[in-house]
Amino acid sequence: MDFETYERLIQNRPFKFAADEVNYRKGEAPYQCQNCAHFFTRKLDGFAVCEIFRPAEDTDEAIEPNYTCDFQNDGDEYPFQED
Repeated sequence: MDFETYERLIQNRPFKFAADEVNYRKGEAPYQCQNCAHFFTRKLDGFAVCEIFRPAEDTDEAIEPNYTCDFQNDGDEYPFQED
């Protein structure tokens, strides 16, 4: 892959919210990221990511499995963000 292809890939990545915009916080079971439909872990190294938000760009932090946010759901219910 050349640098131009890489830049196109980065420009087209999906928009994600910041942690403070989704009220990312320590969660109570069963309402935790690890039980959420938006939570994924890479099989290669176990690094956890979310479809909805990403930690600050200047960190290499993964999504904590025992945390939660206002978009937490089990796949059956998709709550709207409050105004």
